Amino acid sequence: MDRRTLLRATVAGAGGLLLPFTAWSTAYAAPAQNAASPYGPLQAADANGIQLPAGFTSQIIARSGQVVPGTSYVWHNAPDGGAVIPNGTGWIYVSNAETSAPRRAVAPR
Repeated sequence: MDRRTLLRATVAGAGGLLLPFTAWSTAYAAPAQNAASPYGPLQAADANGIQLPAGFTSQIIARSGQVVPGTSYVWHNAPDGGAVIPNGTGWIYVSNAETSAPRRAVAPR
């Protein structure tokens, strides 16, 4: 191993070890605040049983263990996180699950 490669490996290794410690102050810098929502108070539960602010709506797009309408994909069990991302013509819903058998879904276009 030449000197340059050794130096790079040392710097990369040290940086990798220190990175988690430098992020701690950012992660714990501001605790969650219990404050009024910028969207207004929650309304009574809708037909799906979800309380939302005025002007918001909910829609069930999938149920665990069932085929997602319009696809052949069986929705995963234990969804525990998700995000909605605009794609220019609509929205893409991305869901995470802590299961041992990962699946990939491709929505029809």
